[in-house]
Amino acid sequence: MPLKMNYMKRVARYFRKLQLDAKRLLRMRAEPRRVAAGVAVGVFIGVFPTFGTGIFLTLFLGRYWKFHIPAALLAGTLSIAPPLGTGWIVLSAYVGGIRPEVILDAMKQWNGLFHLGAQFLGMYFWGCLLVSTGAAIAGYLLVMLSASLFGAKRGASSQGHK
Repeated sequence: MPLKMNYMKRVARYFRKLQLDAKRLLRMRAEPRRVAAGVAVGVFIGVFPTFGTGIFLTLFLGRYWKFHIPAALLAGTLSIAPPLGTGWIVLSAYVGGIRPEVILDAMKQWNGLFHLGAQFLGMYFWGCLLVSTGAAIAGYLLVMLSASLFGAKRGASSQGHK
């Protein structure tokens, strides 16, 4: 029984951290559209396999596109956190038309995905593209909805501190 309680405390702590990060994100002094665009870019880059170049890609795109870079970095990091990372991979494979157990077996080796062939990687690429785009759109809409619900209080209080 204590093991189950310990697990529940960890889960509760994890969700509390996500809640605090979301509140920090909404309190950033930036236009809600720029924060939402940053979240969308961050989630897309976090979910899509960029093979370790996500931070550099975010910083590069931030110079040319007008989005909130800290929001993109935070969303990109949170979108690949341990509970979600494997889920995105399996969902992308499923959307691409690949059985999830094939992906899970290939993930056991660091180069397992590359030995499955070009057709497999093409199917996985399209699945990743669709899942990343859907997650980015959902992130954008979620931040815009949150900003519209909670933004009136923040906007009124931050105007006096200019």
